[in-house]
Amino acid sequence: MKRGDFLQRWGLSSLKLNFGFMEGRFSPSEPDKAVAWGVCAELATLQPKLRHYAQAFAARAGVKM
Repeated sequence: MKRGDFLQRWGLSSLKLNFGFMEGRFSPSEPDKAVAWGVCAELATLQPKLRHYAQAFAARAGVKM
């Protein structure tokens, strides 16, 4: 059973948000899910690059990481 199937089985296909002064409900559509997956993939590939840049910057600044 997939996670999405499990959540839908229990009626958990949307997220209700309540900020006190504003309330709403978010129900992701297929395009929303595709974009979210793309963002996750982009972040996963970007993290090693950011670590490399941070280490290079620290080395130039004389900071040991």
